Amino acid sequence: MIKQAGKALRLTVALCAVLALAGCASGVKRTEEHKTALFKPSAEFPIGQVNVSATREAIEKIEAAKKKFDPELLRGSIMTALSGQRLLAANGQGGLVMDVVVTRVRVRSTFNAIMWGAMSGNDAVEGEVTIKDITGKVLDEFAVTASYALGGFAGGQDATRTGWLYEAFAKEVAAQYTTPGTGGSKAAARK
Repeated sequence: MIKQAGKALRLTVALCAVLALAGCASGVKRTEEHKTALFKPSAEFPIGQVNVSATREAIEKIEAAKKKFDPELLRGSIMTALSGQRLLAANGQGGLVMDVVVTRVRVRSTFNAIMWGAMSGNDAVEGEVTIKDITGKVLDEFAVTASYALGGFAGGQDATRTGWLYEAFAKEVAAQYTTPGTGGSKAAARK
């Protein structure tokens, strides 16, 4: 009897872990033209400016969600992630320009997140990231997605869900320049 209870407990814990991992996701999609970055920001060629804006459709969704999603907090998370990897220029030092255009936002109501969890869909943010040099030449482009579908206690707080979205989006952006095989040469920035 005790052996069966232990087996059931292990199975329950494993199932909960799988559901937790499936509830949150993020990723990057690149076009054929920018399959790999032509350029990788570095301490030598850092990001000097991060701009975050949103499409009209995304702004409407933000307003419909009672402004639970804040593009300025997304910008702060991206800057923190870049700074942590030494990819962000010091204030006033110039550098490359990173433009992030939020193209899709979905934030569930607190009630739906708690009561229905993943059955009510997910909270999500999608955006297009473009890196430009000082002349405006595009050095890199990619799309980032992040979603959070946990419910109940894990998904009940708006700040928990949106905070995860900001952080996951920012980590994906920074990973494009810190993960081997995703970037290119610094020479592209000099041209």
